[in-house]
Amino acid sequence: VQDAPGSDGEVTSSWSAFEANDRAYIGGAGSSDPEGSDVTLSKYGFPLKFGCQTQLRGYYATTKAEGVMGMKKGPLGIVTQMHAAGILERK
Repeated sequence: VQDAPGSDGEVTSSWSAFEANDRAYIGGAGSSDPEGSDVTLSKYGFPLKFGCQTQLRGYYATTKAEGVMGMKKGPLGIVTQMHAAGILERK
């Protein structure tokens, strides 16, 4: 992603990332299965798509992070992905 070029035509802020897929489990106490076991992952795990930033430039390299990763309300938000996988009944 790049910001719009400045008056001199040069882009001064950008970031690069790649998309990854994995299986995730979000939980803790309350499950009768040992946490992190294959049984827990198969019962409560879900496919998760996420981005991994590989390069930051300009504004993105100097600003403090804002917000919590994956908590947006879009199709790649964790809650949306958990709902789509049947882990959550409601969003």
